[in-house]
Amino acid sequence: MISLDNRGAGKSDRPNIPYTMNMFVDDIKELMDHLDIKKTHMIGWALGGMTVQNFALEYPEKVDKIIPISSNYGFPNNKGPQKYLIINGPRRI
Repeated sequence: MISLDNRGAGKSDRPNIPYTMNMFVDDIKELMDHLDIKKTHMIGWALGGMTVQNFALEYPEKVDKIIPISSNYGFPNNKGPQKYLIINGPRRI
């Protein structure tokens, strides 16, 4: 198993630039190429779940299965994720 820290997370460098989903996806591709991994199963939690979904769409030949955990497919708009208040059912805030 290989555990990857995204840019700006965990013990990875924190460059002061805007991060994009394409950057995260390409980071995984470059790591797989460097390690000579042709195809793999991927698990991603939260943002990692979004990343593995986007990776599978961009590089389907490199993915056998994905398991997104506590994740969404992406941000609903350019402003970021929607916030919801859960009290007797979800309500957008």
